[in-house]
Amino acid sequence: MKRIALFTLGCIFFQCSFSQNFVEKLRYQTEIAVGFPLPESHGTPKWLCQKVMYELNPRLMCGFGAGISRYDKTLVPMFADLQWSVLRSRRFTQFVEARAGYSFAPSPSASGGSNIGLGIGTSFRLSDAHRIYASVGYEYQYFCQLKTFESAVVRSRFVEKIGHNALSATVGFQF
Repeated sequence: MKRIALFTLGCIFFQCSFSQNFVEKLRYQTEIAVGFPLPESHGTPKWLCQKVMYELNPRLMCGFGAGISRYDKTLVPMFADLQWSVLRSRRFTQFVEARAGYSFAPSPSASGGSNIGLGIGTSFRLSDAHRIYASVGYEYQYFCQLKTFESAVVRSRFVEKIGHNALSATVGFQF
């Protein structure tokens, strides 16, 4: 009985996920961002990512994304994203965005950590499915890296825990 129920749920999920209505509500976004570090942070963060968003209703989209970010080390962030349009969809539409996720470090001398971002922005409609958008916001990235200190007397290795705080400016394209 359990196998039949799981098989039925799987068939329903497959049918819903690949139906025409589901595909019409998917939006793909590409964005590039640069950060302006706050006083306690160092390094200028840069960000390039791809997102897949699903329209829950005309004003609310949720999705997930992945990309490449550069701080002191290169990181690969994976995150969930929530975007809410403040007004009805017009030629210019304002939105609020929140993201949370985890960044992986491909370098063996670093380990990944959590990332959080909040932002506000506006999008310009080019056609029914295409938009250009720009936003400003706050970004926090935590990660650890292995540092080595060498002198004539001693050689030492230690783990440096880093929390980057930055104000970010983002531009992107939605199709």
